Amino acid sequence: MKTMFTKCRFLLVAGLMATTFFACGGGEDDDSDNTGGSQSTSFSIIGTWRYDFRSNDTSRGMVYNLVTFNADHTGYVIEEVGYGSDYPESFTWRLSDNTIAVTYSNGMTQNITFTMIDANTVRLNIPGIGNNIVAYRYEEGIGSGNGGSSSTDTKGSATSPFTPAEANAYGWTLAANEESAQEYYIRGVVKSIKEAFGTQYGNATFYIASDTLSSETFYIYRAHYLEDTKYAGQDLNIRVGDDVLICGKITNYNGSLPETVQEKAYVVSINGVTRK
Repeated sequence: MKTMFTKCRFLLVAGLMATTFFACGGGEDDDSDNTGGSQSTSFSIIGTWRYDFRSNDTSRGMVYNLVTFNADHTGYVIEEVGYGSDYPESFTWRLSDNTIAVTYSNGMTQNITFTMIDANTVRLNIPGIGNNIVAYRYEEGIGSGNGGSSSTDTKGSATSPFTPAEANAYGWTLAANEESAQEYYIRGVVKSIKEAFGTQYGNATFYIASDTLSSETFYIYRAHYLEDTKYAGQDLNIRVGDDVLICGKITNYNGSLPETVQEKAYVVSINGVTRK
């Protein structure tokens, strides 16, 4: 059985491997009521946040944690939702400027600073660990204490990305060469690479699967680099086995191959790294 300290540390360290967690607001001395939102921004951390990562238990593959902040300054975290007991681990929290001070039930404390990306996405800076930990607001199951998603969970969203198989299934519903009306998020592992990111065109073409052993792949065609930019020679490039999150439009190429639309998709993260 893991101790409270181990579980709390796991909450923070696991965030290095992927995508989701806290939020924004002001401090008591900058027109904030310290209840999770700034009067000047109307942004609030109250609610549930999710981040995905690859479990240390390789049989589980990609898993996710849920962290909930309540208005009364209590909260809880559920680790690796869908595995184990899903028992909530409690904490209390306070907000000051762009820092969240968390005190776990065993007395362990942690100050986490953050930068707001948008109303539903934040980037965390955990001292000694890293500053590229991304968290997304998770609307399903807020306050329920069980971490379960509801029937309103939208597949293909940032909080519930398509698997490669789901992206293929959606692509087959489109007419030949029809483009999806909106962008979708797709998560997978790089299975094979046709063209890695290069400076000539600034994009990459590769296949992703649910894991490196899966036979079903989805085709990522000429996708942009991190932050939806052209690749310009950065050290970080895709490799077989990398965990990637993709955002973009989907098409059914010639009615025979679901894929992302050329130049209308980008890599959101590579092994949790989101900034170029």
